Amino acid sequence: MNNFYENSGYSVKHRKKTLLLDIVDETEGTGDLFNLGVNSGRFDVMLYEPLVIDKYSEIYLDSFSSMNSNIVNASSNGAFLLKVDQFNIRTNVASTNFSNSSGGGVDTGSSGAMYESIFIPNENTNPNNMQTVVLHKSKKFNYVGDINPTRISRLTGEITNLNGGPIFHGLGEGRHTYTITGIASGTISASGALSINPETSFTNIEISGITTQAVNGSFIVDTLTSSTSLHFATNASLSTSMVNAINDFNNSGSTIEFTLSPGPGTVTISGGSGSQPNLMLINNPGRFIAEFSINVVE
Repeated sequence: MNNFYENSGYSVKHRKKTLLLDIVDETEGTGDLFNLGVNSGRFDVMLYEPLVIDKYSEIYLDSFSSMNSNIVNASSNGAFLLKVDQFNIRTNVASTNFSNSSGGGVDTGSSGAMYESIFIPNENTNPNNMQTVVLHKSKKFNYVGDINPTRISRLTGEITNLNGGPIFHGLGEGRHTYTITGIASGTISASGALSINPETSFTNIEISGITTQAVNGSFIVDTLTSSTSLHFATNASLSTSMVNAINDFNNSGSTIEFTLSPGPGTVTISGGSGSQPNLMLINNPGRFIAEFSINVVE
């Protein structure tokens, strides 16, 4: 059977090929290349050069890393589900989220997202990992599926959390992930909210007496008032004046105030001249890299 599919006009030099799938949730410029909050994690990318598979082969996932993926703060964020349309991924599912275990029922949760997906445990369990790279799967040689001889010029697919939601920018409509670091412990306060968590949204950021920006966003990790970092995502990029004002906050003698929605209520970072010497705003897009190996089956 293998001989039937082989390309007699192509000489095999290597039994193993390596493929890197690199997806950046870039939202700058005129449009969104890959915005998980809008298109449910779909991607469509061209290969640098066509991938020629000339013999029946097996596909393995060798590694998976991400930057600014959601932390494990809910069961839905416990893993990622990756679909690649060009791969023959034959994952089946038995789940209590499917209403009829005998088949033909209605999907009531994650089983539809899991079906024919690569299951990747989420190792991002610490808020300190935001704005850094997290390695989620370091164990080599995890079988994905088989593939017949073909020529692949583009890869299309989808990546979601267990409920089919976004893996970047929290659970809301955020597109840009920011972190304010170097906050003096005890200078974060919240009014009108029992806690600062991923369910806490805001509609405005103001540095009193300096600048203000109307922007929809949400906090993306559970945050204590003693924390030294504040992580949040917004649906639009922060203005240059806002970025500069936050980075110069040490000399402002002011406060950074997030207006909560629904209100009334605020999350505030208090300050004063010289009281926040280490404050810094960091912004990086969401990104993941999946490394696959394609091995010839003799």
